[in-house]
Amino acid sequence: MPANPEEIHAAEHEKVDIQILAAPTRLIGEDGKLKAIEFLRMELGEPDASGRRRPVPVPGSETTMDVDQVINAIGQGPKLPSSEEDAAMSSLPVTRWNTFGGDEGSQHTGQEMVFSGGDVFRGPMTVVAALADGRKAAYAMDAYFRTGQIQSEPVLFNVSKGTLKTIDPEPFSVFKQAPRNRMPEIPVEQAVSSFDAVELGLTEEATRNEADRCLVCGCSAGFDCRLRDALTEFKVKWRDQTEKKIHFKTMQAVDSNVEIVLDPNKCIRCQRCHIACMTFQCSDAIDLKEYPTFIDGKCVHCGLCVDLCPTGALLVKRDGRAVDRFDWKSVASHCVNCGIGCALDLKVSGQRLVWIKDGKQEAPNHSSTCRRGRFRIYDDLWYGQRINQPMIKQDGSWQEVSWDQAVDAVVQGFKRTADTAGAGAIAAVGSPQASNESLYLLQKWLRVGYSSHG
Repeated sequence: MPANPEEIHAAEHEKVDIQILAAPTRLIGEDGKLKAIEFLRMELGEPDASGRRRPVPVPGSETTMDVDQVINAIGQGPKLPSSEEDAAMSSLPVTRWNTFGGDEGSQHTGQEMVFSGGDVFRGPMTVVAALADGRKAAYAMDAYFRTGQIQSEPVLFNVSKGTLKTIDPEPFSVFKQAPRNRMPEIPVEQAVSSFDAVELGLTEEATRNEADRCLVCGCSAGFDCRLRDALTEFKVKWRDQTEKKIHFKTMQAVDSNVEIVLDPNKCIRCQRCHIACMTFQCSDAIDLKEYPTFIDGKCVHCGLCVDLCPTGALLVKRDGRAVDRFDWKSVASHCVNCGIGCALDLKVSGQRLVWIKDGKQEAPNHSSTCRRGRFRIYDDLWYGQRINQPMIKQDGSWQEVSWDQAVDAVVQGFKRTADTAGAGAIAAVGSPQASNESLYLLQKWLRVGYSSHG
């Protein structure tokens, strides 16, 4: 039966009596009203040329079932108007399946600005397929408005690890198996007696648990891979990953750096990491034989090798796995760990920091940072603890307030402290990142305003 297991289970849960291998033969009525349906029992016969066992009638198996209504649900298809009904149809391509013809890459029918997609282009398909057609058509329309030419969206080069039958299951054995979160539903009695939505939706906690079940088996650098960009540009065809792969246990053994993920199966032996570490960082922390490995005790965690890797064989590590580079924008900033002020390139998605890249090739750091600037400096500010609004503690809890309220609270707090504990109780901590002029104003403000030398 062409139905998903979930659909069959849901139907049986609502007490639907499913008749398998039954072929309706006639409808029976009385006094102009439908009373029953007659059908034949079927059984699977011998396989045909395609290997599929075709159903054949069981002699003498006619069965009658009392019914009130019969709904014909044996398929669907597009209904296109004829050229007599719509003159524009005469110029549009129509296939023998009664669907619009056109280019599968752009959805363009070949006639001026007419695009098609979804069931009227593919025949009966899914909503997901229709959405994909809409995306391709939107890209082609945008290209036409900008350039005057119909262009298909580029197909990014991809390498498949294989099917579920051929892929190595061992890399996934380290994940804890967790059952799927069950979708809460309304009671069966309510479902069969109303048109209310049956599924109530997952809670936030259940949604997070469901997301955590993802094995994350794709490439974390799929949208930041210079090799993929080159292969896409030259329209290299998709292919499966080569059979000569480095074993999972070997990968576990070489992936020993606490800050950087190493996946030797993605390495193309370009030697950029090895040369940069040896020539620019002068650490000699990467040994490159068949693939790069980190030499214990030599890596200073500058991250230069990560920036130079063109394939994602070297990526930033967080919580034991590679950080995904899927959707981000670049924000130029600097490190606040010390007074040098090294330039950094923050990769941000919304209000979340994805990863940090070395800044431009200019003073003071010339595209090189220390471990804290590259991997640690913004952790507390971005990983769930960043403050975007002034806050004052009221009745034991932090409350968001305006800037005027926040400044007034600080001033009143200073005055209250000076009145009760004396000027010596007030001190300020200056940042080495601040200018000499700013630090001078800070100390003068304390000395003149509060007679404090703290």
